[in-house]
Amino acid sequence: MRLDAERLRKLRRSLWALLAVVTLISVAASIITAINYTDIVYTKLAVDAGASMNVSASGLGPTGEVLNTTVFTLGVTVYVDDPGSRQVELQVITYRLTVRDYLYEDQMGANGSWVSYFSVVVKNQSYGQGAGLVNPGENRSFQVPPTGGRWTLDADSNPSTFTGLKNILNYAHIHKGYAWNESEWDHTFIFALILTGIPMDYSGPSSGYLIELPVVRRSQTIVLGGGR
Repeated sequence: MRLDAERLRKLRRSLWALLAVVTLISVAASIITAINYTDIVYTKLAVDAGASMNVSASGLGPTGEVLNTTVFTLGVTVYVDDPGSRQVELQVITYRLTVRDYLYEDQMGANGSWVSYFSVVVKNQSYGQGAGLVNPGENRSFQVPPTGGRWTLDADSNPSTFTGLKNILNYAHIHKGYAWNESEWDHTFIFALILTGIPMDYSGPSSGYLIELPVVRRSQTIVLGGGR
């Protein structure tokens, strides 16, 4: 059955109106997507994470040497600064503490051509269930570990690591003239954060990029001591 001219004109107008609505929705969706993507990229670039720490020693000998009764205490405070417009979440902190091993270097005849480090602490601290959330425009600090914000190292808690550290520090004290805190202590931090509210369960050729889109990684190394 053929359509009369009037009905045909009405049908065409309806189709054009529908096309206009679809086009408007597509343009609006593209603009919103572009705005969201800009927010994501800006926040990923702008968010900052860092740390400060304190290492103390109690029970030292009369000349500052490390004894079997010495206790080392490590306190770490982590901060996350989110100047962006999206919420971020601190998920994992990896912390590694090493000490310059002058004893091994001298035993092996390094003579300054290379350096050696002794691993004292390697810790991974995870945050879950909203414990690491940082809102837009917020600067938030976290103690590591969360309970007490302190680690201790002594002859009872980790005998082999304590003995190695004691020998290294006492060697530097006797042969280099360094107090225990004048030896080189290297603190390395790796921070893993995510931007909340962004899906990560993608599959397909572009899944790797999309999964990594909300992920933020930062690192920091702080060197204390290093001789006088």
